[in-house]
Amino acid sequence: MTATRFHVSNLVFLQAVLAAAFTAPEFPKIHKGMCDIKDFSSHEQIHNGKCPIRKKTLELYDSQGKGDINDMNKNELNTNADLQHRNMQGEYFVEDESAAGKIVRCAARSFDKESSQPSSRQYTTRKKDFPLIHITPAGVTGDYNHYRSTALNSTPDRAVSIVTTDVMEKIRENKEYAEIESGDLGENILVEGLPFTFFKIGERYKFGDKLLVEITERIEPCANLCKLRFINKDSLAPRDRMKKCIDFLGSLDDVDGKRGWYAKVLSDGGVVKIGDEVTPV
Repeated sequence: MTATRFHVSNLVFLQAVLAAAFTAPEFPKIHKGMCDIKDFSSHEQIHNGKCPIRKKTLELYDSQGKGDINDMNKNELNTNADLQHRNMQGEYFVEDESAAGKIVRCAARSFDKESSQPSSRQYTTRKKDFPLIHITPAGVTGDYNHYRSTALNSTPDRAVSIVTTDVMEKIRENKEYAEIESGDLGENILVEGLPFTFFKIGERYKFGDKLLVEITERIEPCANLCKLRFINKDSLAPRDRMKKCIDFLGSLDDVDGKRGWYAKVLSDGGVVKIGDEVTPV
């Protein structure tokens, strides 16, 4: 099964959006008009304008002759050959499928009318860390995700977000992003000891003693990440902030799961805590 991919860093439309966004010291409402690939399921919906910026993306993509637009809606997975190629180059490693990881950070961010909307000056993707969190099929107790709540009707397919420490280490290798901290990507659970390629859509994993989840989709790099302090610096010119934003999003978009994974809860839920084991089922 072959999938079609595109890189955020190469898209003209994002440059235009961010150029407008960085004209003021405040990082403005660049989230408006952007939408998740699951917001539409057909070529017709795209061209009816349901998703204007994604529509522009796909039109550009298709005009360059790189593939059928519908392929992007059918499957966002990389081919095995692509991952194997990257593995041979030593870029990514898929470890023993029976391996186990460990939770090293739990996080959530409650709703706040002043800072929970991406258009707010106080908005951040960062979530506060806790020694433990309670997770149900409805999501992480006390956690609020604006897009999931307002656009996706609090879909259970995004009950919890997962990031692995190898991604954070890879990001820090670039001195431009060395200031990134755990939690900045907005993950509920940070896992150590497993590469991000270990998780696969449709596969099930056990977190701690009780929590059983199934990976539902990769997390898309979102322009809201560009409000992070090491990108949206007052000391940087708007043009430099725009370039840094585009490069950062592109660096998270080259392989599925590098930005993280969403999962749904299959069990009744339960408490997970720092130190809990993460294993495949």
